[in-house]
Amino acid sequence: MATAIGTEEERRCFELLDDYANARHSCFVSELFPRREADTYFVCFRPLGGSPRDSNRYNCEYIEFAPVEMRALGSGSSLTVAIADKLDNALPRLRR
Repeated sequence: MATAIGTEEERRCFELLDDYANARHSCFVSELFPRREADTYFVCFRPLGGSPRDSNRYNCEYIEFAPVEMRALGSGSSLTVAIADKLDNALPRLRR
């Protein structure tokens, strides 16, 4: 997994997002990086597994998170309802 994680809070966010994506959507977090100039974070999700013939194998979905969302996530032990909803709305597109 490639990532630009620099803080303990970012590492925690990565783990929580990855655990949720694995369990609920058969996806994993391949990248998490801050865009300082845009004051936002981008997280890239990819589908788990898949055969070499699976046309969805290399799909990815980038989801943008505000720093306030990342702070809330990094300071907790689970996803907030708002973040879970954001993932639940976006990640099913990876399997289409």
